Amino acid sequence: MTMICLVPWSTPYYRRAMRKPAALCLALLSLSGCVAWSGRMPGTTDAHCMRMMMRHGAGNAGPLDFTGAASRCVQFAHPVTEGDNPPYAPLDLRDDPALQAMAENPAVNDAGYPFIPRNSTTPRVGARWQIVH
Repeated sequence: MTMICLVPWSTPYYRRAMRKPAALCLALLSLSGCVAWSGRMPGTTDAHCMRMMMRHGAGNAGPLDFTGAASRCVQFAHPVTEGDNPPYAPLDLRDDPALQAMAENPAVNDAGYPFIPRNSTTPRVGARWQIVH
């Protein structure tokens, strides 16, 4: 007696049916690096990123203080190359007066993360995208 064993993923029907879910899984997997505990979400402002980190935190750590949130929201001024230690781009917190006051207070911003002063005439930064190198 001959036994025929069909592996489900080898059938044409299964392959056709799994194209869309497979593409969806691939898209979700590629975006998995953009979750809240990895830091800044793409296209968010500095103030939004800071508030999100201070409210929800990063992963299992829970809500973060100002320094912890700034460490996850700050970006480098230019792409990082090997052996390079570029400066941080200043955080633009002018949209949120409470965060701006925290940034200006050395007791709260004890790590000294750079920020744009409240009386600066530079245009608002707006949404930033993560620098990919």
